[in-house]
Amino acid sequence: MGDREVEEHMIRYRLQHELLRFTVLSHADRFLDVIAEDRGPGIREYLAIGMREWETASCKPTDGIQGKIVDMPGAARAALITFPRPRNPLELYHAVAVIPKGNGTPRYFTLEAATSGNEAVVCEWTRTMHRNSGRRGTPDAAWFLEEVARQLAGPPGYRT
Repeated sequence: MGDREVEEHMIRYRLQHELLRFTVLSHADRFLDVIAEDRGPGIREYLAIGMREWETASCKPTDGIQGKIVDMPGAARAALITFPRPRNPLELYHAVAVIPKGNGTPRYFTLEAATSGNEAVVCEWTRTMHRNSGRRGTPDAAWFLEEVARQLAGPPGYRT
């Protein structure tokens, strides 16, 4: 990877794994409201506010991001966020922002490009850690949503 590609990868990584995670875990209700209101431009504008430092970067990391509210067993509210196809391992195909029924503590799940092949791996992020569930599959949104529902159905730290 050249310098420009490394810079672009780091910007996308920071958006997907830092800014979006912080936004979901700190402001889940507002974030889900933005998605419910318009699904496309609103989410990009909302995230762009936190990315002002990268306005002159060689890539537009919020371009192509789509969000939609989804019904999910075990969730009071949930949204699927879809990204442009990853260019590098660890970048995201999809993320799910969830406010579970019951305790209501927001959760942030990601479907990350694996380091080899066309596989993706399901992960969960908290404010302080990243947990790879060990579940691998295709980068398909429907499969990912089923995996997240499975994680929500189990006890904390549950691995299928």
